[in-house]
Amino acid sequence: MLWTVSIFTSNRSCARAKKLAVATDPNALYAALADHADGLVRAGVEASSLGVWVHRELQSRGLPMITVEARHMRHSLSAMRNKTDRNDARGIGQMMRLGWFRAVHVKCVENQKLKTLLANRRLLKRKLIDLENHIRGALRTSACGSERSAGTGSKRACASFWRAPTSY
Repeated sequence: MLWTVSIFTSNRSCARAKKLAVATDPNALYAALADHADGLVRAGVEASSLGVWVHRELQSRGLPMITVEARHMRHSLSAMRNKTDRNDARGIGQMMRLGWFRAVHVKCVENQKLKTLLANRRLLKRKLIDLENHIRGALRTSACGSERSAGTGSKRACASFWRAPTSY
């Protein structure tokens, strides 16, 4: 089940407004905006993981998508009395119409993949260091060696630790 999003469209004078709730699917969103696609000047979406995905999919279909800063929109919309998805869509639509928004740069997919791989590598390396430190600390409490290197000395200390008789 996909989430639903609210769409607010208006013309320059805001005389004609259209409010919809559609599934968060690029096909459904594009179908809802197809009537206005030729006269669409700006289409705004808040910056989030879902917003970036919608931005990419709709921009590839030719819509003039702009991803706006979520914090700026939240502060701008916080003065609204009733906080609903539909009212937020109306507020974002008004901000887009008036030009009161801060655009966010959406990185390309290749850069995001590279950043994710680097973050995964950093996490795994940190976990490996934590695991080595934990094992070294466990060995140090039983005086089975406190070598910091991962060479043969620590392997011998670890082997002697596991062979040592235990008395409980």
